[in-house]
Amino acid sequence: MKKIAGIVIALFIVFLVAGCEQQVQNYERGTAKARMIEAQTNLPAILAMQTGFKAMNQRYAATFKDMGFSMTGQNQNYSYFLGDDVIKGGRGPDKLPEGLPNPAPSAESFVIYAIANLDDDPDLDIWKIDQTGNVQHPRSDL
Repeated sequence: MKKIAGIVIALFIVFLVAGCEQQVQNYERGTAKARMIEAQTNLPAILAMQTGFKAMNQRYAATFKDMGFSMTGQNQNYSYFLGDDVIKGGRGPDKLPEGLPNPAPSAESFVIYAIANLDDDPDLDIWKIDQTGNVQHPRSDL
């Protein structure tokens, strides 16, 4: 009888630990999804600023400063890339990762990337938007 009770207790502990691990994974995934809202919100705002800049200057801005976009605060996760201009985020890289074309703006087009490592693994979360308003999520960190 004691042997059965010991087995039941051991199984209970195994299931308890497994359940806790699953809860941690669910929490981390939810946190990463919440962080993605930053890029989903900022990229359309940058598009609006670029559109306004072009209406006034007959070209797209070459830097974030030219269009009046800046990020401040400690909660910024993503780094934003426009040509050689970078706004560094707390979870974002300092430079554009290899394999991504440099988003050099021209008078008629631009591409802006928002890039971050949301969960401290080697994978990056990458969002991009262009002059057509096409928002893409080519690489997810989930």
